[in-house]
Amino acid sequence: MLFRSGTGSVAGIGTVVGDAVDFEMVNSDFSGTNVSFSALADGATAGGLADFISLTNSTANLSAGLSFTTPNSFSLLLDQSSLTAPFVSIAARNWVLPATAPTTIGTLTGTNTLSLSSLQDIIGYANLSTQGNLTLQAGGRIDLGSLFALGAVDVTAGGSLTLGDITSGDSIDLTSQAVVAVGNMTAGTSITVQSASNVNTGNLAAGSGTPSGANGDLYSVGIRSGGNVLTGNVSAASD
Repeated sequence: MLFRSGTGSVAGIGTVVGDAVDFEMVNSDFSGTNVSFSALADGATAGGLADFISLTNSTANLSAGLSFTTPNSFSLLLDQSSLTAPFVSIAARNWVLPATAPTTIGTLTGTNTLSLSSLQDIIGYANLSTQGNLTLQAGGRIDLGSLFALGAVDVTAGGSLTLGDITSGDSIDLTSQAVVAVGNMTAGTSITVQSASNVNTGNLAAGSGTPSGANGDLYSVGIRSGGNVLTGNVSAASD
């Protein structure tokens, strides 16, 4: 297990010229309370090494939370690994892929809530899971594995949106300014997809059983597209 970080300050403009904060595990198990990484700078050098979280054949369990904030590029690799904390928040200027793809993609779990954000892209080798709400916010494209949340799933991409299967105990809301390509989507209430381009999905299922009264209007599937739409089977309990 390797932790690399540091502290310091400058009187003028600070620039990240290489990877400033890293969390790496190989063939290891780790249990802790709270892990927080933060790099503070006015900017980052273009083409510099990315900060990263990288787990290979490893398991990390935190009892409090995981916070990772950097003005630099960031990469996430979970290879046959899991990283779990009650609260997970990762924010970076841009997300990039690590040099090596995983043998099997692992899972990043924020038990209570999980939030990922980027001024540019969010791309990484990881599935995401939470018992609360799951939020992804990117100024560019989003490309990740499958998503699971007992709460709502809210995803906004300024570029293309590529995901595996998506499961929510509440609602699924996807917004993209480019192509949307996702797997099967299953929601406890509603599924909404908005795209300025084509939409390609697997099977869509919203709600179950016979809706009545206040919850009847929540069981719905809605797709608004600026291009072509291709889906699998579509079902909504209020249809």
